[in-house]
Amino acid sequence: MNITSLSISELKDGYLKKRFTPFEVIKSYLRRIETLDKKIKAFISLNERVLEEVKKIKPSEIKDLPLGGIPYSAKDLFLTKGLPT
Repeated sequence: MNITSLSISELKDGYLKKRFTPFEVIKSYLRRIETLDKKIKAFISLNERVLEEVKKIKPSEIKDLPLGGIPYSAKDLFLTKGLPT
């Protein structure tokens, strides 16, 4: 199973059935970014706190929030304190 190719609903289902955790999903995405970004250069930075933050996600948050545990990236159109834009 390639976690990074799963849809949002497949990720949510996988979390609820305890097939994987948000931490495992983020690690998979970071590995994919590390591999592909050398060529495509889509990211100027990654939030290094992401692995610490994802450990804080509670199972109830995954169940109760529509996008709980769903990874995303944002174009650097927004000023974010402490991150390059």
